[in-house]
Amino acid sequence: MEKMHHQPFEGTENWFNENLPISQEQMKERYDFWAGGDIEVEPVITKPQELLAVSLLLNKACLPDIKNLSLSTLHLLQKSIRSCYAQSGIEIIPEIGKLTPEDIDKIKAGETIGCPAMVLSHSLRPINLKGRVMRFFWTNTEACLIKNNLIETVRDKMAIKGIEGKDWWFGEEVIDEETKRVFGEDVPRSSQPSDALTLCLKIQEKRLWYPPGDEPISVDSRADLAKHIEPIPDGIDPYFIIGETPWISFPKDIVGVLNLGAHDRTSARHAHSPLIDPGFEGPIRLELINGPRHPDYVELLIYQIRK
Repeated sequence: MEKMHHQPFEGTENWFNENLPISQEQMKERYDFWAGGDIEVEPVITKPQELLAVSLLLNKACLPDIKNLSLSTLHLLQKSIRSCYAQSGIEIIPEIGKLTPEDIDKIKAGETIGCPAMVLSHSLRPINLKGRVMRFFWTNTEACLIKNNLIETVRDKMAIKGIEGKDWWFGEEVIDEETKRVFGEDVPRSSQPSDALTLCLKIQEKRLWYPPGDEPISVDSRADLAKHIEPIPDGIDPYFIIGETPWISFPKDIVGVLNLGAHDRTSARHAHSPLIDPGFEGPIRLELINGPRHPDYVELLIYQIRK
């Protein structure tokens, strides 16, 4: 048979090898849920609505503690931007494919290495990007709650302010385009154990933003956020907005992950800040990108931590 001459994506030859199933099994054996330490970035000032190359600092605390840590392990991980930066319109894409097995060996030996990354700013003003900016995390798909387990956990162990069916509901599987009804009262809202796959939270009417400006701002704490964030004036429909869900409470053994794979006819999406930690209480702040009309709700995948 004639050989195919497709060029591999950069770094894939180091990812998709015998280490991948080994990493997967070791993660499952040790964790139902894992979140790493905060990853720092070399300080830089972003420009409004532009891409910028940066360097992230990776070490042992940022990665899972498994015996066969490898580049394949990194392929299994998801990323979550710190909320204060996500709410300022910052998304960070680590270029893991540019790392080498030698880089992983240095991390295992206790060194800190630089990892190339791209920063995409959706903000209308410059942002001082510094310090702790994101985390890697991992969830065991086998621990994802669906159907009756999901319904019982939400109703019995979690608290949500509002009315079921109006302010929150259980999302069911979408079969085809004809049934993809995603807005307001048209959303499929299930209370049947055979249908429930996600927890849906209605986005509140209050919408916020960072007004345009030329001076760089620092947003590495909630206090910094409060100085700059404002309600969106009437008549303005910005590309990037901040929203909130109803108040919600998570037990210490429950993890929430926003479903970034959910699509609707607006093409709006949530930023890469999907992780809701165990024990979280309060309204979930949402970073909504790329209208033209923003969604009315978000979906959460709910995971049980059993070990």
